[in-house]
Amino acid sequence: MSDLTTEKKNTGLKWLIALALVVGMIAVMVLSQARIEAADQARRAAEAAQREAEEKAAAQQAAQEQAQSVDAICKAGGPAADELKRMGACDKAAETKQKVPTQPSAGPVGPPGPVGPGGPTGRPGQDGTSGADGKDGAPGTDGQPGADATGQPGADGQPGKDGANGEPGAPGADSTIPGPKGDTGDRGPAGADGKDGRGIKSISCTDDGWVIVFTDDTTTNAGPCRPEPAPTQTVTETATQTPTSQETP
Repeated sequence: MSDLTTEKKNTGLKWLIALALVVGMIAVMVLSQARIEAADQARRAAEAAQREAEEKAAAQQAAQEQAQSVDAICKAGGPAADELKRMGACDKAAETKQKVPTQPSAGPVGPPGPVGPGGPTGRPGQDGTSGADGKDGAPGTDGQPGADATGQPGADGQPGKDGANGEPGAPGADSTIPGPKGDTGDRGPAGADGKDGRGIKSISCTDDGWVIVFTDDTTTNAGPCRPEPAPTQTVTETATQTPTSQETP
């Protein structure tokens, strides 16, 4: 009888050890998967940050180039420069050149690091909260009828119909005091939208000079944007005759 009890205890202990090993392996697998997912999320976040930085750098570079073109036209002077100054584009270009530095693009994202070793098995969790209350039981049987008692007074009856209207009274005298001022009326509808402003759509340097295209699709030429070639000098050679001396006899 004692041997049978010892064998049962050993069997139960073996099952507990096997269960603990299985739980530990599952915990290690879950932890490894969580670390892999965390590394993948970090990689995606780094790639998104790099794309955002590259787009921002490209936008700033375009703004810088346009500001330099506008500034060159404004410094050259002329009707186009006067138009840009009137629009405030010259001041905005100078401010943009000072506030928008050229930024280098971010480097490529490095490969994800290796997955670290699994941590130790965590401690057992705390006991859960108490369960919800059970359903209500079946209703009990009806009690014995009570003794007779005096009832409550009845409810009030319905009100009677209104009587006939009386004779109209004599008209009152006109008041000499003016009545109070009436309420302010509702606000009228909003006016029509104003006409869109005029801005710069593009600036390009062509063989004919600076060509500015405005947002209303009108264009203007702001003068030459490339240095003119120096004039070619033509040297004409003139033959010089040397007088010959004659001997006197």
